[in-house]
Amino acid sequence: GSFAGDVSATSPANVWVTLPNFDELARRSGNTWAVKSFGSPTHTGLAGVVTTGPDNTWAFTFNMRHDQSRAQHYNGKSWRASTLPDDAIVGGAGFAPSYSGAVSATSSSNIWAYAAPQRGPYVHTVVTLHYNGKRWQTKLLPVLPPTLNYYLDDIWTTAPANAWVTVTTISSSHPGAPGPLVLLHWNGHRWSKLGGHLPAADLTGAITSDGHGGLWLGAERLSQVPIILHYSHKGTWTTYRLPAAHGIRRGAVSVSALARIPGKMSVLGTSNILYQGRGNVTHGAAFLRYRP
Repeated sequence: GSFAGDVSATSPANVWVTLPNFDELARRSGNTWAVKSFGSPTHTGLAGVVTTGPDNTWAFTFNMRHDQSRAQHYNGKSWRASTLPDDAIVGGAGFAPSYSGAVSATSSSNIWAYAAPQRGPYVHTVVTLHYNGKRWQTKLLPVLPPTLNYYLDDIWTTAPANAWVTVTTISSSHPGAPGPLVLLHWNGHRWSKLGGHLPAADLTGAITSDGHGGLWLGAERLSQVPIILHYSHKGTWTTYRLPAAHGIRRGAVSVSALARIPGKMSVLGTSNILYQGRGNVTHGAAFLRYRP
């Protein structure tokens, strides 16, 4: 009766899954599942989970009745809740948080999340939150052009001084049409918008490290053709078309997640696919794998 939202794991014995149509977080350790509830499913939503080990897991909840968001920390034995700055809703604004991609972490002292404050000096904006092992701090994002409608898709960190945010943009002058590529970077002091010669594409959220200081990114060409982009640590971009399976007229239509296989150059992805024939359209799903 549920579906998986965000998934985070460090081993087969430390797997966490949000159940966003409830208030519950499921944990798999060994061969069994255990479920943790944070409140009433009528009033509480989950906005992501991230774990860096069995003794360090963070989940983010939002109480819709009291307009209050909390960071829930599990130390391997018990849970402890802390209120976030400016009562920020992790995951974005204008909705009950139930989406993945809102958080990323590498250790107990480097946890990032994006959020929408409900009060204070940053009302109606989207900011990032960083936990340095002692407290949560608000980090402002750069102001994007008013000609774009945009929302944050995913956040990814590899170190306290290196984090990335993927941004989906929509042209204000052509409603529904994707806008230009926008990728934000944290260098340890501030967030900035990536410049230079960027591909003619719009990011769609999926992001992961390539293991050598670069990134893999899910994207669409401005004609809404799905692609995967590689951004190297030297600042160069490479575009890859998505493969089409036998019998699929339209092939892969979006990339929902990417993950590098630890210790290897290979990358795994998940994708929606679209079958089309004789007026019938059927949706499906597929795994993608990149081997250098």
